[in-house]
Amino acid sequence: MAVRVMITDDESMVRVLIRDIIETCVPGVTVVGEAEDGDECLALCVELKPQIIITDVVMPNTDGLSLLRQIKTILPDVLVILLSAHRKFEYVHEAIREQAFDYLLKPTREEDIERVFQRALEVIGERKKHKALYSEMRNRIKKYGSQIVVSTSENDNDDTYTDNMERVIRYVNDNYCQEISLQDIAGKFYIDPDYLSLCFKKKTGINFKEYLCNLRIRKAEELLMRPEFKITEIAELVGYNDSGYFIKVFKNRLGCTPRQYREQRKSNIKKL
Repeated sequence: MAVRVMITDDESMVRVLIRDIIETCVPGVTVVGEAEDGDECLALCVELKPQIIITDVVMPNTDGLSLLRQIKTILPDVLVILLSAHRKFEYVHEAIREQAFDYLLKPTREEDIERVFQRALEVIGERKKHKALYSEMRNRIKKYGSQIVVSTSENDNDDTYTDNMERVIRYVNDNYCQEISLQDIAGKFYIDPDYLSLCFKKKTGINFKEYLCNLRIRKAEELLMRPEFKITEIAELVGYNDSGYFIKVFKNRLGCTPRQYREQRKSNIKKL
């Protein structure tokens, strides 16, 4: 079944352009509706239940961040991609804090839309696998009753273990830009911290701090390909309040500073 997408923008030509790009370049999706302001967007959310919404941030009746909060109240799992003609770091940071999936600048390039939607489809695919696993576990519990409790207590590789670790890893992937610790996550998911540490390493092959650092640096690499962001801004966007420490970690991981990395990638693209 195709992933449902909705477009919100007060300019009809922008909506047409985005629709054409999505339908031409992104297989596996269908545009189920369009809205020209925030009120119409919210009404259609209730009716159409889109899985992805791409919306302008400056529209009649409401601003993008207010709309984002209201959409998340109606559809907590929807992926919201914000569009803006204005580059304001504070706005970008607030959008990420409010759990926007991504933030694109106008005029938006075809390759940027394609890149963001492909990543969104990967996230939705992972969620479907998780829900299927959870559903299977519930069905097994209904079918076998107390027998399933015995088997799960004896085997760390059971569905309960897998389900818990999938939830934990997804939480880390969604909140890497925040200040998060293994202790905080253990409390959130009601798991003993020491046990969680062992399970996390068993699942990923590395410890929590290493995983979080790798994730942040990988996200920083993506943002460094977007020249509108300063190095200090990228540091904050991936979870480092101290840009000096971010530069040190980046260099230790990749052997070059973020600025050098950006210049090298820019040079490589020009050669193509």
